[in-house]
Amino acid sequence: MTFARVSITLGSLDVCIETDHIYPDAMNDMANRAVTMLSSAFAELKENGVDISDIYHGTVDDEDEDEDA
Repeated sequence: MTFARVSITLGSLDVCIETDHIYPDAMNDMANRAVTMLSSAFAELKENGVDISDIYHGTVDDEDEDEDA
């Protein structure tokens, strides 16, 4: 069986599109859907005042705080 996957990972944000229905423009359609989902996620984060850089530094900051104590 044929299987296709488009995955975009930025920090802890992961967008993944998978299908087993393959047709001539399947990869193009899947890539466009992944980009649309990523754009929507960024818009939601911005609308809700979430700083994207905080997502990437969350774990590192926690470790640094433990060392300072």
